[in-house]
Amino acid sequence: MQGRGRRTLLLVAGAVAVWYLIVLFSWAIRPLHDAVPIGTDPATNQPVSQSVTCNTLFSGTTHDGPLPTLRTILPLFNGQFEYNRPVCDLVQKDARIVFGLDTLGMLVVVGGLLFFALRTVPEPEPIAPPSKISVVTT
Repeated sequence: MQGRGRRTLLLVAGAVAVWYLIVLFSWAIRPLHDAVPIGTDPATNQPVSQSVTCNTLFSGTTHDGPLPTLRTILPLFNGQFEYNRPVCDLVQKDARIVFGLDTLGMLVVVGGLLFFALRTVPEPEPIAPPSKISVVTT
């Protein structure tokens, strides 16, 4: 591949790499958020959830510090809402899977584009012009 096609493939590979960096710095290093179900409100019979700020995708732990205090169920019902699942575990696990797939996709696309842009194709043999054949008769 020569000239314009090679340059286009290299520009597309660069654009994919820039896209990956934008994803990395605009999403992956920011704290994640989780809406954890905590039960059903007996007054409205609607599901209730609590918003929790989690650690980043690259943190070793899913959540630091105390969890938000949950409100009590109406005094008439004598109860307390409780977290129905571990806080931030699913959100961080899913975010890591998505980030891994993004990374794998970026590597495959950029690798394929670079392979096609930088490979050297053997030049075809030049066709020799027809030679003048002299026929000698005796």
